[in-house]
Amino acid sequence: MYHGWCRKSGTWREAPLDVSRQVVGQGRFGVKLASLLAYLRTVMRLPVRQIQAYLASLHGLSMSSGEIVGLAQRVTAQLEPQLAEVKQQIRASPAVQMDETGWREDGSNGYAWCACTPQLR
Repeated sequence: MYHGWCRKSGTWREAPLDVSRQVVGQGRFGVKLASLLAYLRTVMRLPVRQIQAYLASLHGLSMSSGEIVGLAQRVTAQLEPQLAEVKQQIRASPAVQMDETGWREDGSNGYAWCACTPQLR
């Protein structure tokens, strides 16, 4: 970031800095780490403690479990408008295939649902 003295105005000036594409909300972690955590949690279905171990051993990064959960929640909030758009497109499709899969987490049974059209999943 540039910081310098302006002779014309006689004041210190800073270049404007827009990090909205690199930072999620008011957090201290960037979009790439937030995306990695979301991928590890949802696609790889890793528990928070395993994500902590992965970050510490491979990247030397120590994060609390609350920080990981909070960052995942911010990612979810950021993606809410896109999710609403996909849901609307699926509902408008003339053909939709639905699937339900059992999911066990922390000793509790749950389900994951998938809605597929010829263009969306």
